[in-house]
Amino acid sequence: MKKGKGRPKGYKPFIDITYEELGQWVGPKAIVKVNTKWLDFLKGNLELDSEPDKPNTRATIVDVDEIAPPIEYNLTNFDDE
Repeated sequence: MKKGKGRPKGYKPFIDITYEELGQWVGPKAIVKVNTKWLDFLKGNLELDSEPDKPNTRATIVDVDEIAPPIEYNLTNFDDE
């Protein structure tokens, strides 16, 4: 099994901090990157996009009869030998 690839277990790219804690790290005029949709939501600008979301053309509907049967398998424990 390969090691060292991907995200480590328990990896979290974001943490929660209070506004007060943020102020201790950066000054009141510091530039902080935020998501524009999130900022618009906070400001109360909930206008719809000028272009409606396009439907997912790659999505397919699968009929229940088309689902493959479960795969049968046997577990072998080599420690008992």
